[in-house]
Amino acid sequence: MLPFQRAFFRKLGGDAPLRAMFDALGLAFSVKDAKSRVVLASRPILEKFGLTEAQIVGTTDRDRYPARLAEVFLKSDAKQKLTLAQVVQFKATAIIGKSDYRQPTNWEQTAFAAGAAEVEVDTVTGTVKVTRFVAGHDVGKAFNPFSLRQQVEGGVVMAMGAVFTEELLIDKATGLPLNPNMLDYRPQSIKDAVLAEVVIVEKPKAYGTFGGHGMGEPPMGPPAPAVVNAVYNAVGVWVTEMPLTREKLLAALKASN
Repeated sequence: MLPFQRAFFRKLGGDAPLRAMFDALGLAFSVKDAKSRVVLASRPILEKFGLTEAQIVGTTDRDRYPARLAEVFLKSDAKQKLTLAQVVQFKATAIIGKSDYRQPTNWEQTAFAAGAAEVEVDTVTGTVKVTRFVAGHDVGKAFNPFSLRQQVEGGVVMAMGAVFTEELLIDKATGLPLNPNMLDYRPQSIKDAVLAEVVIVEKPKAYGTFGGHGMGEPPMGPPAPAVVNAVYNAVGVWVTEMPLTREKLLAALKASN
């Protein structure tokens, strides 16, 4: 078996398969800031192999450079070689890397959004109806404004379900769900929820493709606080536990009198 001190990585496929190396080493790999995070975390490990940072910076293309392409061979005799996976598996103890990583101070990868709601509240029945909802999102760069608006509209529909109707009920005796189907869980449909008016703010970011920012879950954030604040503004009571049911609102109105 090859001694660790005398081995180093062979560059295959035209470049060092960075991701393959760390997959075989069992290290966590983050696509975000991949080089800086992985290089820092792996430095003490790579020192065991006699590697420097410059020798490992390469491609992160996992499909083109799978782990099986990483080889280790003796400097004195290149014919004596093993796969990186074989070398790591021979190690009796865990190979652990540790580092502290500080995000660059010139940018912050945060989603910025705001929501405004207009509501009608029936103080007799406790019914709340959202008559208008405006969703503003800083997206960095809108590559497909039509698709982006649909993403926000759909997110608001989902969020309104969480605000008004959706609640997972658990049997305290058994721990089993009492409403394990869509009918009893009661998500809202497009007929139930208000169609959001979408405001797109484009402020290109220092990170991401062409300054774009992800828009997966941000539309789910603003609706609940916006509706709760609108209800308070209308009737002067707070209901801060979702879903905002008629029973909760009536109880809050009764307690305020």
